[in-house]
Amino acid sequence: MVNKRQNNILAVENIIRGLDGDIETLNGEIEILRSRELLKKVIDRLELENEPLINSALQPPSLVDSLIQTVDLRKHIPAEWLAIFERDDATEKDVSVARTEPDALTRSLVHVENAVLGSLGVTRKGRSRVLSIAYTSEDPRLAAEIANTLGDEYITSQLLSKFEATRLATKLLKERIGVLQDRVDRSERAVEHFREKHGLVKGKGYDLISQQLAELNTQTLNARSARDAADGQVREAKKIIDGAGGVAMAAQVLQSAMMDSLRSQYIDVQRAKAELSTIYGHQHPKMLNIVAEERDVSSKIQSEVSKIVRNLENAARLADARLSALKSNLTELKKQAATANEASVYLRALERESNSDKTLLETFLARFKQSQAQEDLGIQSADARVFSRATVPTSPSYPKKGPTLLAAAFSALLFGCALVFGLDKLDRGFRSGQQITETIGVPVFGLVPAMTGSRRTSANVADYIFENPTSAMAESLRTLHTGLLMSQVDKPINTVLVTSSVPLEGKTTLVTSLARSRSLAGQRVVIIDTDLRKPSIHAIHKIPSEPGLVEVLMGEAELQDVIVKDERTGVFLVPAGSYAPSPADLLASVQMRNIVAALEGAFDLVLLDCAPLSAVSDARLLSRIVNSTIFVIRWADTRREVVKGCMEKLISDGNRHIGVVLSKVNVKQHARYGYSDSGLYVGKNKKYYTSYDRLRESSRKG
Repeated sequence: MVNKRQNNILAVENIIRGLDGDIETLNGEIEILRSRELLKKVIDRLELENEPLINSALQPPSLVDSLIQTVDLRKHIPAEWLAIFERDDATEKDVSVARTEPDALTRSLVHVENAVLGSLGVTRKGRSRVLSIAYTSEDPRLAAEIANTLGDEYITSQLLSKFEATRLATKLLKERIGVLQDRVDRSERAVEHFREKHGLVKGKGYDLISQQLAELNTQTLNARSARDAADGQVREAKKIIDGAGGVAMAAQVLQSAMMDSLRSQYIDVQRAKAELSTIYGHQHPKMLNIVAEERDVSSKIQSEVSKIVRNLENAARLADARLSALKSNLTELKKQAATANEASVYLRALERESNSDKTLLETFLARFKQSQAQEDLGIQSADARVFSRATVPTSPSYPKKGPTLLAAAFSALLFGCALVFGLDKLDRGFRSGQQITETIGVPVFGLVPAMTGSRRTSANVADYIFENPTSAMAESLRTLHTGLLMSQVDKPINTVLVTSSVPLEGKTTLVTSLARSRSLAGQRVVIIDTDLRKPSIHAIHKIPSEPGLVEVLMGEAELQDVIVKDERTGVFLVPAGSYAPSPADLLASVQMRNIVAALEGAFDLVLLDCAPLSAVSDARLLSRIVNSTIFVIRWADTRREVVKGCMEKLISDGNRHIGVVLSKVNVKQHARYGYSDSGLYVGKNKKYYTSYDRLRESSRKG
């Protein structure tokens, strides 16, 4: 069975989850219930191999087996055959030396399994999820016991399958946990080794270098700003000194305590000079003193400015040196950061792998604990339950006599009807004149009953007609003659050709019987045997076959010389004569037409016994020189297709005065068909016909 469920050992609920309720799953469970593995458990539990109703080897031998064992068939087999069989047995024994007693036991168990499986039925109840287990046995107790035991074993097998799945999952998880533990150990050791090799502090590593790099960047920026500011102050101071304002302007710009004092002194000197200039002249001693004081203060200011500028230039040089040192340190730290970055990337990969292994290990450990907890059979539950156990039946379930008899009767009726219709379809012959008229469209002159016993030969039938003129056979011939006359009311019928489609249809018997019947009626009748290939008229009447018709047609004899009279019946006969090399040419000659015309004038009725139409074409040639043609068909024997084909040939030749006679009719069977011509010579009509024996018996009693 293909199971669409996937047993995921990482999900315990998938290991022991229940069955799906779809049709495929239910059909699969039905096959499990019929499996040999489950049947073996039932057989072992109930010891069914010791049950005669199941193990046929334990049953007493039947009557046929006893007879076979009693009778030594070797006595009735030729020695040569026995030698061959013994060689084959010896070869088989040599080939199958390994066939021992355990093999026989295995075959016996397989036989028991087959017997149980053959009587077991597992079906689904409608469209529900209910499965029905049925077992058929002659022992009602055994039937119920096997059905119940199979259900119990099925539920037990479900529990065991879940237990086995859980146990297997636990085993696989345990093996996997061992592998994962080794992997976690290796990954953790790889992380620590890498840290130690690249000097990465656990918890800091690349973050410490990044912090240092950020601080150094900040210091570099500050140093660059300080250097730029110092350079700016130097340039500004030099610009001021070299500008229009000179030292005085520099004193106002440059900020220092000394410069503030000197600037105050310079301002006071300038004020005093301004006041004295308004009073004294340039050569006045006070003016000269004040001018000298002004020069002294200016000299001091210039000296202080130069000192400040030198200080600014020194500060700018120091700032530039510090900036260069910071840049060098920054470059080195960047190199260290790049190296630490690569190591940190690989370290993080190692740490992720280690963490993944740890997580997977923890997951497997959790599933392992859950799987271990599920290994107890007591907490497992089956996917099915028995809600209705089989009880020992009080009456047999089979055969149900009433319905069985009714079904048998109905089946027999249907079979009988089918057989009747089948036989009717297989019956390719004609059984009534009505069938002939409907199929061929040719009138039927009459039916000739079949004779039984010793009267079945042509001679005996003809004698019977002659001896029993009031019998049913004689009456059928009179009916035939009446139909013959009524076929052409305006023209007398005195030349009649009698033929058939195939041999053995009774045409010669009909010709002989009709001739004797008409002879008894006082008519002069002559029979011409035109079957030149297989003549039989001379044999029936026990007269010489030569000379005959052939000699007359060949000019070797006269007609009056070959006509023979049967003294007992008064019928005149023209035998066939000697062998003719070409019968068709002789019968188609003008001489044949003259012979028929001559006999027609001398006799009341001329009967021509001709060969079958399907064999030769003689009848087609002779039908043109007679008044009417009688086509003989054997009742229920001659195939309709053959008759139809021969009749079409006669009609195509222009023959319109054709009638059919059914010969050798079984009147009792014919009467059962219910056709319009059924029962003519049986039943109530039978009393109108009396045989010669019955007449003689009546005269004896009188």
